Amino acid sequence: MGRSVFCSVAGDEYILLQAGCRAWAQGQAEKLVGDVTGANDWKASGEKHIAEGNSEVKAAQAKGYAEGTKDRVHGKVQELGGKITGDNSKEAEGKARNTAGDLKQDANK
Repeated sequence: MGRSVFCSVAGDEYILLQAGCRAWAQGQAEKLVGDVTGANDWKASGEKHIAEGNSEVKAAQAKGYAEGTKDRVHGKVQELGGKITGDNSKEAEGKARNTAGDLKQDANK
């Protein structure tokens, strides 16, 4: 799993990503200690934390993707409303929100 996602998100899911990253990093360190020393309890604990961290990252990505979808839909509705009423600023706001939603989805795939 790539770790670049941690740098490419903002909002509530970032907190989940931070927690996932901490658990993952802790797990990697514990697993390394277990591997080096032969301590199976450290290795098992590390593998558990790695799995927990990966789960938290996936949950944060799913939340971010869903928020991006919501922004895209709201943006399209706003854009169409602006077109229908002739309100260019609403149309532009809708396009911007739609684009922001696209970017949020891309960052959380």
